[in-house]
Amino acid sequence: MVIQGNKKGNNQQNGRGIRSNFNLGLNKLVLNFNNIMQFIKLRQSYNLTNGLLDLIEYINKYSDTKKMSLVEIGSYLGESTVIFAQNFAGVSSIDPFLGNYDVDDFIGSRGDDEFNLFYEKFKENISNYTNISHFKMRSDDFKSESKFDVVYIDGEHTPDQVRKDIINFLPMIKIGGFISGHDYYEDNGFVKDVVNDIFGKPDMIFQDYSWIKKIDG
Repeated sequence: MVIQGNKKGNNQQNGRGIRSNFNLGLNKLVLNFNNIMQFIKLRQSYNLTNGLLDLIEYINKYSDTKKMSLVEIGSYLGESTVIFAQNFAGVSSIDPFLGNYDVDDFIGSRGDDEFNLFYEKFKENISNYTNISHFKMRSDDFKSESKFDVVYIDGEHTPDQVRKDIINFLPMIKIGGFISGHDYYEDNGFVKDVVNDIFGKPDMIFQDYSWIKKIDG
């Protein structure tokens, strides 16, 4: 299922309902060793996997992702990292796993102890994939002499950082490659507004509210 970029109406209402119900469910959880798997299942119930698979299918219309490289900004528990690893030749994951980076974000406001749990779960989830390289650092500090076919941005959820990640990583994308990310909600202004300000609008929006833009030069 793919959501076209300029459809509002039902998509806007659904997006609002998804985020409202999702945040309500999240806030009922106390994140610790005993319920982190419950948290994972809650996340997976909101079309996260199918949306990424739709995005990968979209890229495959242009080129074989099995021969492509991807850098992921913000990996969290590694669910998306694993999906990318199953479909791309190589995945570079960038996530510092530092707590308290955004007091207005449910996950970003978690402390270092909880982020240590996230990091351990991330390492467990990616342990069987030899094509994943993890860089435990902030995206601002990442440097690469090689260019990537795809960049996927789902890191620090603030307007300034989303803009910085787009601007900083655009030069690292091969001509004909793609820049993409998460959280392009109709009713959540900052990701949508930043992306639209830089690109006009995405080429496509997917059911998990991932977005994508092809870089032609």
